[in-house]
Amino acid sequence: YALNGRVVSGDKPKLKVVVHGADIPWVMMFMTMGHDVKNANQLDPLSPEDQIKADVVVNGNDVYLENITVTKKADQAKTTPASDAHPAMPKSDKQ
Repeated sequence: YALNGRVVSGDKPKLKVVVHGADIPWVMMFMTMGHDVKNANQLDPLSPEDQIKADVVVNGNDVYLENITVTKKADQAKTTPASDAHPAMPKSDKQ
């Protein structure tokens, strides 16, 4: 099954990725859930908030993701630390 969604988090040691996925017609409604992966290297290119597509493989009770592809990287501006001043704000003269 084809899955499109947004990465919430990844756990390489546990071979899991949490994805807020879109509907898969006749299979499941959109939801946030953890998915297994078979190879930890599949998690390397993933960051929270990345948009992805992947294949959901169902083999009996074994359900996992493969062919994970980042379709849109997370907006890096959203991950800027709060301590950094906004570019539109004037810089303070105080050090």
